[in-house]
Amino acid sequence: SPDGKRITFSEGGTIWTLDPERSTFTRVSAGSEPRVGFPCWSPDSKHIYYRSSEGIRERSADGEGAPRLLPNTGTSDYPSSFTPDGQTMALLRLSPDTGGDIFVTPTAGGEVKPFLVTRAYEGGPQISPDGHWLLYVSNESGRMEVFLRPMSGPDRKWSVSSEGGMQTL
Repeated sequence: SPDGKRITFSEGGTIWTLDPERSTFTRVSAGSEPRVGFPCWSPDSKHIYYRSSEGIRERSADGEGAPRLLPNTGTSDYPSSFTPDGQTMALLRLSPDTGGDIFVTPTAGGEVKPFLVTRAYEGGPQISPDGHWLLYVSNESGRMEVFLRPMSGPDRKWSVSSEGGMQTL
């Protein structure tokens, strides 16, 4: 978690948190289903967003309350990172035409807007801690590379990998 106190993981179609100090596990997702996975912490460490069979869900990290489905998300969406204020999420949306593209959506719910949609695969979007930059991977060169773009718009980019790259964390 961003506060460094807990770990989240997916196991057998269920999202869990682990508090290593107390050696306790908390079940976050309601059930067990094959499509549940890819947990992602909110910046304040209070919520976990994850992929489900209906779309991206959000739930309190302590497992309390009912999970909330983010409007306009679907089974091809994967939560990835957030702006520092937690108001906007970057996500990967798989597509049969392009492989994957980067979209953004308000965490309170709303329109899912394209951020970077090309004929190449783009994925793994990570927003910088100051909220000004987006790090991501793309195969636009014919192999996977890591790129950096300003969050203010996809008009400029810089390659930050020299021999290929697949991870942005």
